[in-house]
Amino acid sequence: MFSLENRINGVLVGYAYVKNESPIDEDVYCYHVEYHRIGKKPNIISFDIAHVKEEGAEKLVFLIYQRIYEKIKNSENQRKKK
Repeated sequence: MFSLENRINGVLVGYAYVKNESPIDEDVYCYHVEYHRIGKKPNIISFDIAHVKEEGAEKLVFLIYQRIYEKIKNSENQRKKK
């Protein structure tokens, strides 16, 4: 398990817990991500993501933030439609 923090000028604005759930195959693992946004909606975003372990932690972090961004945009678009 590892965690990520987002800080702006030292103030915590979001954090994620990432847990290695299980291998999907020889090189690919499934990770469960729970991202907490402080003072924003949605305040918790959770999902599973597959990652090739050999690509390194930096690639996993990139994939996590990419998915978080997509989920936030989808949520904003849903609110605009209401």
